[in-house]
Amino acid sequence: MRSLTLALAASFVLVACGDDTGVDDSGTTETDTDTDANEVQLCTSTNTGDDVLTGLSISGDTLTTGLSFSGCDGEYAWELCWDGAFMESSPVQARLEVGHSDPQQDCDAAFTRDVEWDLTALQDAWHGAYGAGSGTIIVRVDADSVNYSF
Repeated sequence: MRSLTLALAASFVLVACGDDTGVDDSGTTETDTDTDANEVQLCTSTNTGDDVLTGLSISGDTLTTGLSFSGCDGEYAWELCWDGAFMESSPVQARLEVGHSDPQQDCDAAFTRDVEWDLTALQDAWHGAYGAGSGTIIVRVDADSVNYSF
């Protein structure tokens, strides 16, 4: 596995935004727009609580993660965690983990959210490690994976 330097990994920043749909205990559905920007955390693990990945897709430079989770209000500060390393294979792989920085809330309301992440910084890290040109990274989140080609 080729590890990137701390400086390169620290420059890896992704921005997230998405729509939030929640159903509270009474069955009422609510929709909110998340406009807070999230940065990728250089780490090996994040707080996933009872979060469940329900979908994973890439369109252009955007990774969309579908999430299902419970809590009191559905307002979490989402983060995408990467350990700063590519796993050597053909093509290389990057293991990412979506979670939130808030403690687990003891409520039964269920929420779903699609969170979009800009992958251009991951592409920049690939170029820094492997040089110029086109490439593909297998992006792994939980047990799912998608190919990111650029």
